[in-house]
Amino acid sequence: PVDAERAARTGARRSAYATRRLVAGETITAGDVAWLRPADPDGFTPMEGPKIFGRTLTEDVEAGNLIRR
Repeated sequence: PVDAERAARTGARRSAYATRRLVAGETITAGDVAWLRPADPDGFTPMEGPKIFGRTLTEDVEAGNLIRR
């Protein structure tokens, strides 16, 4: 993509955000994740959903915040 398209591509993509407060030690389920725009390079993409479901959190994530790699 050309430089002018890069920002639009990032804005159009999605990342995983917490739908509720998640506490370290909890297991992530599909109901805990909302796929929201804009995408964040530190976040998971919808295609990576199977990689995060069933994982145990190592740190707390507040509702509405990015679930980081």
